[in-house]
Amino acid sequence: MATDLGILSIRIDDQGNSVDWTKLLEVMVQKTQRNNIFFKTSHLEESYSNITLKQRLQPQHQPKKLYSQPPKIVKDKYEDLMSLNESALPVVRVSEYVDFYKSLPH
Repeated sequence: MATDLGILSIRIDDQGNSVDWTKLLEVMVQKTQRNNIFFKTSHLEESYSNITLKQRLQPQHQPKKLYSQPPKIVKDKYEDLMSLNESALPVVRVSEYVDFYKSLPH
């Protein structure tokens, strides 16, 4: 995530001071200010320094689909699933779910 947001490439904080990421001792992120990282490089510092992250306008990477169509299941498995729907006391009773099982490619 840090790489995707380009956080580690930031070398200067909002006050113009250089940032050495290896020297950070305390880091704070607030829910109300999601684009800001507050940090201290010493426990003796009273206030936090601030880095404002730039908004990324690029859409998030979408993974490729694993299958172009639903994978087929073996005939025995399909028949086993159908027996759950069609027995005297069906395990799957909701018609929406029964339709799903019946529509599985086999």
